[in-house]
Order: sequence, then C-alpha cells, then structure tokens
Amino acid sequence: MKCVHCGNEQREGHFCLRCGARFQVTGYPFAEQGTVMQVESAPGDVYVEKVETSAQFDQLKEQLKDYGQYFLQHIKHPSISFNAKPDDLVNAVVSFVLFALVFSLTVLLAIKGILEGSFVMLDEVGATMQEMPSLFLVFWHIFLFVFVCFVIVLFVLQLGAKLFGPDYVIQKVALIYSAHALPGIAIGFAALGFIMMNSGFYGSVLLTAALLYVMILAPLYVTAVLVSKRPKSVDPLYGFSLFTLGLGVAFIILYKLIGDSAVMSYLESLRYLLLE
Repeated sequence: MKCVHCGNEQREGHFCLRCGARFQVTGYPFAEQGTVMQVESAPGDVYVEKVETSAQFDQLKEQLKDYGQYFLQHIKHPSISFNAKPDDLVNAVVSFVLFALVFSLTVLLAIKGILEGSFVMLDEVGATMQEMPSLFLVFWHIFLFVFVCFVIVLFVLQLGAKLFGPDYVIQKVALIYSAHALPGIAIGFAALGFIMMNSGFYGSVLLTAALLYVMILAPLYVTAVLVSKRPKSVDPLYGFSLFTLGLGVAFIILYKLIGDSAVMSYLESLRYLLLE
C-alpha cells in the first residue's frame, strides 16, 4: 500500500505510519504478498475506535523506534547534527522532556530516600512535614525548572549564533543542542539507577555531572563551534565570552525568580529537619 499524501509504502495497517493519514480502500478484500486486508462492509463505532487505537499505537511504536535510532546515532557522533536539516524537531523536544523527567524523578527519589532514612521518630516531625509541600508539587516544579533552563540555553544559543556565527533558525539550533545533550541523558539514567539501588552518593554525583554537562559543557561546546563556523565582525573569542556571560546572567536571574518556589521551600525545610 502507498500513501497518497506522503508516498510512504507499507504492507499492512489502516493508517500511514509516517503521516497518519487513513488509507482509502475500495473494492473487495484482496491479498498481496501473503497479506490479507479485510474491509468491513458496515463499520460501527466500536470498529472505528479499535482501528484508530491500533493506528495510534502503531504510530507510537514507529516514533519510539525512530527516536531510538536517533539516540544511538547521535550519542555516538553528536557533531553530525551540525549538518542535519532543521525539519526534525520532534526528537529534539523528546530529548529535552526526557532529561527533565529523568532529572526530576531522580531528585524526587533521592529526597524520598533521605526522608525515609532520617526520620526515626515520625511523630516528632509530623507537624513540620505537614507544612512542607507535596512531593508531586516538588516534582512538577523541578521538571518546569529544568525545562525552562533548556529554553534559556536555547534562546542564548540562538542569539549567539545570530550575532556572532551562522544565522541558523531556532529549529536548527535546537537539533544541534539536543544531539550534544544526549550523553547527559545517559548519565542521568545512570544516576537514576544508582538512586534506585539506594546508592545516594554516586547517584548524586552522577546527577550533578549530568546537569552540568547538559546546561554548561554542551552549550559551551556548541557555541564554540557555531561562532567559529562563520565568524562575523566580532572575533569568535569575544563572541564565546559574551555567550558565557549571557548564560551566567540568565541562570542567576532564573535562580532569583525561583527563590520562593515550592522546590526551594522544600529544600529549606528538609535542611532544617536534617540539622535538627
């Protein structure tokens, strides 16, 4: 079967696995290369819902497979992203969301482990615990914080590329940055594994390394390459220095903005309990 919208060819299914368009089948059931395709004469609501669910599941599997190939290819050779076309923004967004989820979940499990290992007399700290925000709220705030950090880095990268290097579109910069952030995602998964095995020290070290890699080392490398590709009137050294300064100022402003958030409140309460 060949999709009339995008030209994709596949042997079975009611929907195109590339664009999601429904195949228009006319006539009676036919067999091609050992595959039999049945056409319902009078499909009902249940049948349509089943077909659409199957198509969505097939699309999800295809997207996961595509991202797996993208992950393996770019974690081996992140620099190939500099020559990639800026038309595959889905994998970049998935990478950012995946790191934010892994980081948030790791921090949440680490906090939970600290609480469970530190409180022997729960009745003595019950009142204080009730004043602390819920773990779900902390998880959500950490997730938003990490994702906002991604947005800030991406904005500064785009601005640096526009002012001091090749004038790439935002999709291109996002693809390059996400590809170079993949090792940090792998480190984040390793940190999550150590935390789940109750190895808080190694998990914390790896989690810190993952955050520093994704938010500092990877952007600095990408910036150094971008400002050297097509240097404009400003020397690449000064362009790189201005980018570093801008990134630092942006993170300081972000830290000031979240100073009164649930995460900071939770950490302050946790520090108070542990020091008591």
